[in-house]
Amino acid sequence: MKLIFYILIIFPFAFILTFAHDDCIEHFANDYRCGTFLMEKKKIKNYLQRRIYFDNNGRPKNQARFDSPSKLFTIHYDTIGVHQVPKLDKNGNGIPDYVDSVAYYADFVYNIQVKQIGLADPTNDSLGGGTPGYDIYLLDIGNGDEFPDSNGIQDPGGMYGFTVNDTEIFPKTTFPRYTSFIVIDNDFSATDSARPPGAKPYRVFKTTGIDAMKITLAHEFNHAIQFFIGFDDFGFSGIAEMLSVTFEEICFPEVNDYLQYARSLLKNPNQYSFAVSNPQNGYRYSLFFMMLVQKYGNNFIKNFFNTLQYGISSYRALDATLKKYNSSINDEWLDFIKWIYFTNYRTQKGSYFNDAELIPEISYTIIETFTPPSISYSDAAEPYQLRADRVIFTNVFPFSNDTLNIFITNMNPDAAFNQIKEIDNFSFSVTDNPQPDYTQIFLNATQSYYYKLSSSKGKTQCVLFEIPGVNTIPLSSTYPNPVFTKETKYIYFPVYDQAKIGENVELTIFNTNMIEIYRKNLPVSVIANNRVLIFDFEELDKTQPLGSGVYIFNSKSQYGSILGKFSIINN
Repeated sequence: MKLIFYILIIFPFAFILTFAHDDCIEHFANDYRCGTFLMEKKKIKNYLQRRIYFDNNGRPKNQARFDSPSKLFTIHYDTIGVHQVPKLDKNGNGIPDYVDSVAYYADFVYNIQVKQIGLADPTNDSLGGGTPGYDIYLLDIGNGDEFPDSNGIQDPGGMYGFTVNDTEIFPKTTFPRYTSFIVIDNDFSATDSARPPGAKPYRVFKTTGIDAMKITLAHEFNHAIQFFIGFDDFGFSGIAEMLSVTFEEICFPEVNDYLQYARSLLKNPNQYSFAVSNPQNGYRYSLFFMMLVQKYGNNFIKNFFNTLQYGISSYRALDATLKKYNSSINDEWLDFIKWIYFTNYRTQKGSYFNDAELIPEISYTIIETFTPPSISYSDAAEPYQLRADRVIFTNVFPFSNDTLNIFITNMNPDAAFNQIKEIDNFSFSVTDNPQPDYTQIFLNATQSYYYKLSSSKGKTQCVLFEIPGVNTIPLSSTYPNPVFTKETKYIYFPVYDQAKIGENVELTIFNTNMIEIYRKNLPVSVIANNRVLIFDFEELDKTQPLGSGVYIFNSKSQYGSILGKFSIINN
């Protein structure tokens, strides 16, 4: 078969109604954040009926309401009881500040999505119940019941918000169209917790307070637009969530709540398929639409919505829209692999994701050390599933190893268009002897290597990233030093001279009272020819903020230890 691949030489560079609760807890992603496509309309109302009152039109019934400055939105809220909003009213206008903020940011989101980008206006919901303005209801949907009630019913909670399709609009187009209303949480409190049936409680909101409210309005309002223009029920929920999470970033790029899903995807890439349309995959592959917006501008999304209005199903509409840009799903998927590779410490300033440094390095499915004369492995790839593998070619210390990072993917647009799970069995081989149909890699290396990828259906391709070995030296001290908290993502710690690349070294950090605050085994890595431990300072600082001061570290390997100190300046 004809193989399509990219080889990039990388040189080291300088300084739910169903909860996926295991994933929520382990990989810090709330898979039940938006109930729009996780619950059927009837189930939403059954859920709400156990928690709130309804009016005669089947709308939630709050105690008070307030119009946004534009009068386009009506905010419904409670001042007492379970669903009460925070009471703070700094401007003394008699309206809680939280409600004022919801009204302001609803108008803000409308101006970006409708006025600036030019998407359809869904705010005229006069065909349904509610008020003349587009209705937004503030309810306690983040908190869940800790235990089932006497009838065995347990409200799981766990949501940021959801959008309910209300009344069908006639005459309908190819796909049915609806008015809608939005429900968001009443306070986005950091203490809100949800308890999936049979599991431990977890904290609901990765982003809290006003920031969480802002992105939820951006997210759910885009769902309102989706209901208003009409879409195919078959295969749309994943695309819908990709779009709505993307609009969180378009409207409020400073918040970055999407990173919880980026971390989850890249921690377990093999678990999620871009081609399988469900909300969990959609949250994670919002990265794909963010890439498209960064490449082609916000007008790309307007063109995509316009294509949907012709009655084209979602994945076909995406491919058709890309063809207007002389591209395709397959072209963009190959490019997407490069975008998610150049993240974290591989970030290239001015290229790929704007937030690339905040996005973690992808985890590898298998890591093999090459044993002459060859290695090979076989598996099955689902359509547009991310699989990252690594083969290490051992060099003599202190030279770093030659490393081949391999992305294998089944590129089958028909499977995405028709939502079918068409597996492609593949085999990947590497040898140090020239073979027919093999391709040479590491062209400038002392030792030549060759690889071959084959698959049963001919749909599977690979993208290769070569990291040639270099002559390494140990780092003499920590870098940077001092550490400025708002400017530092990583701290690089020195290792003992004989510590080998890839082996685990124990890093311990103490405060000035010699109280241990961190201990973990980290692999020896190579940055700018230096053998170092890469310490994710930002991740620690989020869970255990470190104040200004001097800290002690111990880098302990089987060959010896390095004891030193570094300073933190909390700016």
